[in-house]
Amino acid sequence: MGGKRQLNDSVTPQLSITLGHLYPDQLNLYGDRGNIIVLRQRCQQRGIELRVVSLGVGDALAPDEYDMLFIGGGQDREQAPVAQDLHETKGIGLWAAIEDDMPVLAVCGGYQLLAQYYRPASGPDMRGLGVFDAWTIHKGPRTARCIGDIAISWNGSTLVGFENHGGRTYLGTAQPPISMRQANGRTRIHLQRARR
Repeated sequence: MGGKRQLNDSVTPQLSITLGHLYPDQLNLYGDRGNIIVLRQRCQQRGIELRVVSLGVGDALAPDEYDMLFIGGGQDREQAPVAQDLHETKGIGLWAAIEDDMPVLAVCGGYQLLAQYYRPASGPDMRGLGVFDAWTIHKGPRTARCIGDIAISWNGSTLVGFENHGGRTYLGTAQPPISMRQANGRTRIHLQRARR
């Protein structure tokens, strides 16, 4: 994956980015705060200050206050109150940010809740915001998880990451993938927001 870069601590930030971290206490299943740490390091290397504002359940989302949003993953029991809060408290602000082309990094349960719905292995469906024309169904603990490293071509660059999914995500007819990759006999699909 490459060598470790030296951080230039002598760089005085000339630019700042404000990141809204949605549900950091509820959606931090696999150390999703590590995504924030990496973003902070990448910004520091470029002389950019990254300010992170936590937005929990009940906190309003005023899109004009942020340059970027992040939403991580959680167990089904954590996703249920988040799904409710997305609709009751943050939905209008989040949609306004997305319609204004604000970057949103959504992983795991976060992206599931931005799609049409999530069907857990047990319990009722959780209605998503409908940002993606997709839905995820968790078929239960006996179904093999999708786990592995990924490297995909995207926008002239290589996007590198890791996936660990119990659910299966299905695309609607209006949802174009940003990439598809064959690995171990499976096709992995990565999403971008469908335009309305």
